[in-house]
Amino acid sequence: MTREQAKSILPVIQAWAEGKEVQYRSKTGPTTEWVDAVTDPTFQSYSLEWRVKPEKPENQSIKAQLSAARSYLHSGYIPAAVDQLIGAVEALTNRGGIV
Repeated sequence: MTREQAKSILPVIQAWAEGKEVQYRSKTGPTTEWVDAVTDPTFQSYSLEWRVKPEKPENQSIKAQLSAARSYLHSGYIPAAVDQLIGAVEALTNRGGIV
């Protein structure tokens, strides 16, 4: 492994050490889809590319729900606004944002 290769993979190793999920894909294989590393990765194969698994865009859906609630409130449609606010609170609760 060259120093440049080590520099490129270091953030992935650091993220994995911190408990984040990592993924890999083949640099040369027939498929380029990312695969979750379900066992302890070795990071030794030069034919694999590694990355930190992207987080789900839950914040976008929460922002969208809050935006919709605001629109419903301005239009006077209170039941729909309440439904949107409840959905946003449930999404935050499910991801540990509200205790």
